[in-house]
Amino acid sequence: KHKDWSPEDWKRVIWSDESKFIRFQSDGKQYCWRRPHESIKRHHVKETVKHGGGNIMVWGCFTWWHVGPLQKIEGIMMKEDYFKILQTHLPDFVERSAYPEEEVIFQQK
Repeated sequence: KHKDWSPEDWKRVIWSDESKFIRFQSDGKQYCWRRPHESIKRHHVKETVKHGGGNIMVWGCFTWWHVGPLQKIEGIMMKEDYFKILQTHLPDFVERSAYPEEEVIFQQK
C-alpha cells in the first residue's frame, strides 16, 4: 500500500514504540566458543550483577524532522498507561511537527 510513497509522504509519519534497556547484561542467552578440550579461561566468563541489575522501559516517538519526548514506563504498561502517555506527550509533539494535525500519520510499531 505504501510502496509508492514519496519522501514527502514519509515525512508526515510520527513513529512510536516502546523499548526495554537492560542495565547490566543481556536478557538473552550468551555463548562462549572454545576449542574441544580447551579449559575455561577468564575471558570466557562474563561477569554479572546479582539479580540481573534491572531494566528500564521507555516510550518514545520521532519524525523525519525531530525526536520526540522519551517517557519512562513504571512497571508493566497497561492500555490505560499507554493512552495517558499519548494524551500527555503526543499533542505537543504533533503541534511542533512540520505538518497540520490532520495531515500527520501516527504509526505505532
